[in-house]
Amino acid sequence: METPSNIYLKYCNDFQNAPLGAYIIAKFTEYFYKNSKTDRKVNIIHIFSIVPMILNSNYRNCIGKKTVIYSLIKSINENKLTFGSYQEMIDRYKEYSMCSLIFALRLGLVGIDGHNILLKTNNLPSYNSNLIVASEQLGRLFANADLFSFLSFVGVHL
Repeated sequence: METPSNIYLKYCNDFQNAPLGAYIIAKFTEYFYKNSKTDRKVNIIHIFSIVPMILNSNYRNCIGKKTVIYSLIKSINENKLTFGSYQEMIDRYKEYSMCSLIFALRLGLVGIDGHNILLKTNNLPSYNSNLIVASEQLGRLFANADLFSFLSFVGVHL
């Protein structure tokens, strides 16, 4: 029988606030471009991949202060609450991620050029929130990491 704590961890640890999601997308994009050593762009697939990770506390707890993407992969794959469920999490958050992206576009935080996300504003204020810190950290990590390899290692099939 599941305990109330286990039920909470399984079902009640997700945020669903589109304006917050818009800000998370903008912060991820900002830190991606600040830390990229190449001319790579944020791909729309990044958004659908990182939003669930930031908003779900089980995945967010895996982010921490990782400095290389492979340590994040290892953390996700070794956590019994996250192992093998990332595809399901992305599917579950599809509509929310899209709604958050639309909010970010309408607010003028980001723009779209083909399949790339562009930052439209500079110097977004930072908040000491675990959600914002996680989005900044993921921006740093993915700025120089291969998104598609990451998705493959955590069991996502596009």
